[in-house]
Amino acid sequence: MGYPTGGDNISVSVGVVSRVEPQQYVHGATSLLAIQIDAAINPGNSGGPAIMNNEVVGVAFQSLDGAENIGFIIPVPIIQHFLEDVRRNGGTYQGFPALGISCQAMENLQMRKFFGMQPAETGVLVCKIRPLTHAAQLLQKHDVILEVDRHPVGNDGTVAFRNRERISFDYVLSGVDRARLAPPACPSARARLRVPDRTGPSVAGKYAGDLVEVLVLREGQRMTLQARAAPAPPPHGCVLLWMGLSLCVSSHWGIFLHLPPSSSIFLDLP
Repeated sequence: MGYPTGGDNISVSVGVVSRVEPQQYVHGATSLLAIQIDAAINPGNSGGPAIMNNEVVGVAFQSLDGAENIGFIIPVPIIQHFLEDVRRNGGTYQGFPALGISCQAMENLQMRKFFGMQPAETGVLVCKIRPLTHAAQLLQKHDVILEVDRHPVGNDGTVAFRNRERISFDYVLSGVDRARLAPPACPSARARLRVPDRTGPSVAGKYAGDLVEVLVLREGQRMTLQARAAPAPPPHGCVLLWMGLSLCVSSHWGIFLHLPPSSSIFLDLP
């Protein structure tokens, strides 16, 4: 609903849901859960409500350039996370959490054997860790992440999502209600892998500063780590003013201002 290309009367566009998966948000420069629809979204109805069965199920916010009938809406869980984040921080928005790592898929059988994975195990290989994150104190390069918050990670970096769908394991960290994820591995499957049973209540959402349980395989040893999630750094270029100097970095660099005790600027290069 809205006023596409202006006009005096409200306009209603009808469409169907094509898929639900993480998408790059053009306004926030981050990848979060989005609902793809085939209804047209134009300037004027972006920001309007998406309604199904007389209930608001999201907010229309972007379309795909160069394509026809591909639009996206922000689902309710993302909106709820934003509102709760602002409430928790006294009116300040912290952003969606992240571990600050980059991973490589483990779909190659020989690679899984090299790192000591059992035939029934799946996971992803840690290839880069941002140095000023809490994960840098716990994780190591070439660790294999087997589970995140008790949800097994596939060799392609996905976790079970709804019926037979799968979604990037970043979704576990996005703070969305964990009830929408498939249940953790059954105790019998965990027993076959000789992994301690840590079945417990699901966490309703993850926010900046929350702990994330990560099961990793390191040099043949399986260990459970508690990493603290931090707001994801912006992927686009930014400018910092420091001692009168203007520093501009490209969109693929992570930049950190770390004054005490070294009083220096650290650039995390790709």
